Amino acid sequence: STFNLAGLLKAKGDIAGAEPLYREVLQVLRSTVGSRHPHALNAMQGLSTLLFQLGREEEAKVLCREALGIARDVLTAESTRHA
Repeated sequence: STFNLAGLLKAKGDIAGAEPLYREVLQVLRSTVGSRHPHALNAMQGLSTLLFQLGREEEAKVLCREALGIARDVLTAESTRHA
């Protein structure tokens, strides 16, 4: 998959080559399954880590905070649903 290819490029040190792939994956996931889906959250985490490695810390923080907020909302909703 594109997400796996992005991860391989990142692992090989091709950070710049991995960025557009992570962005593509995130865009597709947001438009198909939504930002609250676990795969979308994984893509956000992967892209935010990559942005941090590129020295784009503010952009990485914004994305990471978004993912954290969504994850908290999802977990809270799940815990109240099962209470």
